[in-house]
Amino acid sequence: MDNIYRALIEHIPVVTYITALDERGTLLYVSPQIEDLLGYTPAEWLADPDAMLSTVHADDRERVLAAKARGDATLEPVSVEYRLIARDGRVVWVRNEGVVVRDEAGKVQTWQGFLLDITAQRDLEAQARLAFHDSLTGLPNRALFMDRLQHALARRTEENNHCALLFLDLDRFKAVNDTFGHEAGDRLLFEVGSRLRECLRPEDTLARLGGDEFTILLGNCQDVREPVQVAERIGKALEAPTQAPDGRQIFTSASIGIVLSTPAHKTPQDLLREADIAMYRAKDRGRARFEVFDASMNANVMQSLELESQLRLALARDEFELYYMPKVEFATGNVTAIEALLRWQHPTRGVLPPAEFIAVAEETGLILPIERWVLRQACRLLRRLQIAYPRAAPLKMCVNLSVGQFRKASLVEEIAGIMRETEIDPSTLVLEFVERVIQEDAQASTNTLTALKELGVQLAVDGFGTGYSNLRDLKRYPLDILKIDKSFVAGLGHDGEGTAIVQAIIRLADALQLQTIAEGVETNEQMMQLRALGCQRGQGYYFASPSTYEDLEPLIALTS
Repeated sequence: MDNIYRALIEHIPVVTYITALDERGTLLYVSPQIEDLLGYTPAEWLADPDAMLSTVHADDRERVLAAKARGDATLEPVSVEYRLIARDGRVVWVRNEGVVVRDEAGKVQTWQGFLLDITAQRDLEAQARLAFHDSLTGLPNRALFMDRLQHALARRTEENNHCALLFLDLDRFKAVNDTFGHEAGDRLLFEVGSRLRECLRPEDTLARLGGDEFTILLGNCQDVREPVQVAERIGKALEAPTQAPDGRQIFTSASIGIVLSTPAHKTPQDLLREADIAMYRAKDRGRARFEVFDASMNANVMQSLELESQLRLALARDEFELYYMPKVEFATGNVTAIEALLRWQHPTRGVLPPAEFIAVAEETGLILPIERWVLRQACRLLRRLQIAYPRAAPLKMCVNLSVGQFRKASLVEEIAGIMRETEIDPSTLVLEFVERVIQEDAQASTNTLTALKELGVQLAVDGFGTGYSNLRDLKRYPLDILKIDKSFVAGLGHDGEGTAIVQAIIRLADALQLQTIAEGVETNEQMMQLRALGCQRGQGYYFASPSTYEDLEPLIALTS
């Protein structure tokens, strides 16, 4: 190597090298810059025939060997990026550019090339990836997805075609985290991301927005049939279970909202909002399904937002009140308990039952302060009645718990506090809940019910028979009462199946040493049949309709 050439290569900011054309690629020359790059002197590298390979990161070695073999076979220039391990343990990214050098006769002599330090570039690329990709699944994140959606809308305008957006939310994902742990939840999210990829074309964009929400952008859609077909594939792809770290199987499904772009969609947020609305419609209609957005959904959302605003005002203005439904002992006609039923004295629509507003209250979280108010008011009235009408078996008050209230961490503490505040005997408070409240997480339900039972209250399953309770779990729950759903009571006398179901529920309750109370008793014949089957208490319009305390008090006084 002549002095001019050597002086040049030893002053440029790259490591130059020459290797022999043997199988090992024996190092013949390396420039002094190797010491700045890796901390080894040229002499140290030249003393080790395998230096160029031995310092390659173990995970990259196979790829580097493959590139060398390809170059040796074809004698074509080689360019490969990989990691080297410096003397001090640092990881250094390099780009290796190598070419074959021939003599004047054209005979191949050596490989010559250079190692360029690209660590800073790689670090910037990694940072950029972190900024635009989800760290758990590796999928594009919200920022990147919204950027691609913006470009898709722009292309739609230019090319006069449609794009489609699918918004996915995993069903009952919180229950997975609560039951199996967050490691299992992360594994499920990663697996779902992988399965979703397999349902899409290479040009489609799949992103994780956060939590258990995923979005999919489909370009060049002629009509809604294409995104619907994708949603159907996704439904099938999610049917197979995922294995939790402890070996248990996790089953999941997704609620999917679909929207096809139109000229009315000016921004990515327009599409995302409508897909989100459609997704929630899918959840409301039973989950594990998809819904395509239509304009009527927008009107429903506006109504919900207006109702939410009115509910907040109702709380502040004290527009709620309680009506009461008596529970009667069939043999004596005595009122043994009363059930507190929420009503809203709406300023323009009159008295509204819970069916008119409870869904919005649950969606917005307003159900929690409302139900806390219900419990406090009911307990205050119970205390007044017990003082005014003392009896050997004290009057009881029944209050309903919603799913949100049941899952609230402070539930037990709040109930204990209200009972202390109102000075009621805990055994005279009955907490009622529907079957689905305790179905999502059996262990968590057991823990909550046990803690409530330790307060001394009674526990009742409302509308029993309409859900899918596991009898094994039912046996381990510390329950006191099964309430027979009114749909079964309505069939007594003219529906053999309904009568058989009522009889089965009563026998089950007897076997578990639970009381039964029939709902929806409307005739004397129904009451007599229930007595004959072994049910001794009930409620319904045959005895009294839901009414204010003032209207109910004479009945309580009469039977005390």
